[in-house]
Amino acid sequence: MGKSFQRTTLSVITLCLCLLLLSGSKGCRFFQVPSTPEDSKVYENKEYGYSFVYPKELNLSVKDEDTNNTKFWKPEEFDKLNSGEEITYPEFILAVEDNPNGLDINSWLEEENSRVGITNLDQKKSFNTNEGIKGYKVLEEGSPDHFNYYFSHNNKVYIFSTPNEEYEGIFKTMSFHNKLSLSSIIHL
Repeated sequence: MGKSFQRTTLSVITLCLCLLLLSGSKGCRFFQVPSTPEDSKVYENKEYGYSFVYPKELNLSVKDEDTNNTKFWKPEEFDKLNSGEEITYPEFILAVEDNPNGLDINSWLEEENSRVGITNLDQKKSFNTNEGIKGYKVLEEGSPDHFNYYFSHNNKVYIFSTPNEEYEGIFKTMSFHNKLSLSSIIHL
């Protein structure tokens, strides 16, 4: 009875864990990509384990390896990238910065401010993503309508930068993917 009971118990626990992971419950999502309205696309970054919904009329430029930025452009500006013509600022940029000390976003901003200076930090406004991750909106220096949106997750800081407030909702659709594999859970 001892070994049979243990096997049955382990099977029930494994089944429960599988159902929990696949159910999409908050905090235990298993590669669940946000739903996509007809006029949108989903950008998924497997390296950092996130995805978000953005307007399908925008074009994605390849990630800049030097700055770790991903840029999204209107088609007419995107076409200028390879032609050498003068281009304007992209519609939005997503930058990913390391946060090796795992600081909350407010502490990270204060530390970054003391290191490089973040203008208008005293006027920051808080927000929450759709997943409940707290962040801050900060007006870019010298611009009346260019904002940076900062939030952190898993020792990374994500910075959405845009001169167009109509894209503010994009970062709120950001979904982080659980990187746990089923086999790693079973062998815990």
